[in-house]
This record gives sequence, structure tokens and C-alpha cells, in this order.
Amino acid sequence: MNFRIKVSRKVVGVQLDEQRSRKVSSAPEPSYVEKVEPNEKNKKEKVRDYSMLLARIKELEDQLVEAGEMYFKAGYEEGVKVGRYEVRKEIESLREQLQKNIASLKEQFDKIIGSLEEPLAAFAMKVAEKVIHQEVGERGKEIVRKKLEILLKKLTDQAKILIRLNPDIVRNFEDMKGVSAIPIQKISIIEDENLAPGDCVVETDRYIIEGTIKRELENIEAELSKGGK
Repeated sequence: MNFRIKVSRKVVGVQLDEQRSRKVSSAPEPSYVEKVEPNEKNKKEKVRDYSMLLARIKELEDQLVEAGEMYFKAGYEEGVKVGRYEVRKEIESLREQLQKNIASLKEQFDKIIGSLEEPLAAFAMKVAEKVIHQEVGERGKEIVRKKLEILLKKLTDQAKILIRLNPDIVRNFEDMKGVSAIPIQKISIIEDENLAPGDCVVETDRYIIEGTIKRELENIEAELSKGGK
């Protein structure tokens, strides 16, 4: 008879399975807290890192704003300095140009005045001559009287005096009353047709004094010429 023993193998197999099961089941199962704790820790670390990152970003932003304001202020001040320099430079340029324009205008004015000196002098002489002749025509005797009063006061020490007058007014001075305190014996009056009604010429042994319109005009012309120089 052939017998097969299968029970022992089976039992062994069962035992092995049970041992294997015990070995597996002998390791303590991780608790729920142990499984979750690493994830929570990571989350907290991430939150902390994120908060630190935000704080750092805010700090950098503040520094950037501060730096921007500082450089803006520096740039503004530099711009003001440059602007002031440019304004001063422009003002100086305008001042120089103005001085050149003034010098040019003065030069032109002097040239114009110089070119007008002779015509103006001639015109002034004509006006003066016209005025004098008109004055002499209206007040010839009075003018001669005034001239003689002035001239004879300076000649009181002269022994002999000769007076030349226009024939039309000689008769008004024959006695020289009210004209001079010089004795009439020292004075001689003669007619001179070359003299205008307002002219007079006084001669002594030492002097010849002309109180004529011609002489007055010459004096005026000399003054005009002197003023133009």
C-alpha cells in the first residue's frame, strides 16, 4: 500500500503562514497622528517661510522707494543747479549783447550828430541873425544905450573916447545924458553908415571895442563850434 502524508506539510505550511502573519502583524501600526504630523510640520514651515519672504519683499520695496526718493531729490537739486547755471549764462549773454547794441547805437548816434553839426550850426546862425535883426529893428536905440552903458563903465580912466553909431540914431546920443558919467568933453560921436541901427563901436587910445551884430553873431558861432567839440 502506498501512503502519502500530506497533513504535516499542510500543518507546516499553516504554521509558516501563521508565523509570517505574526511577523508582519508584530510590527506596531503607525498611529494617525504619526502619519499626519510630518505634513502639518511642512505646512507650518512653508507658512513661516512665506511670511519671511513677504517681510523681506516689503523691506526691499521700502528700500527701493527710499532710494528712489533720494535719487529723485538729488536729481532735482542737480537739475535746479544746472537750470540756475543755464539762466545765469543766458542772462550774461543777453547783457553782453545789450552792451554791444548800446555801443553800436551810440556810435551811430555820434555819426548822425556829427553829420548834422554843420547844418545845425548854420541853421542856428540864421535863426540868431534873424532874431537879432528883428530885436534891433524894434529896440535899436535901447540896445545901443545898454551897450554904451556897459562899455563906458570900463573906460572911465580914458582921456579920449570915440563912439561910432548908425546915422539914424546919432541924434539920440548927442548929449549922452543918462548914458555915462564921463564928461562929454572926453567923448566924440560920429556917424558910420556901415553900422546897423543897433551897432556901436567904441575907440580909445588903447582899445577898439565892437558892439556890433556881426561881432555878436561871430561869438554865437564860436560858442556853437565849441559845443560841438
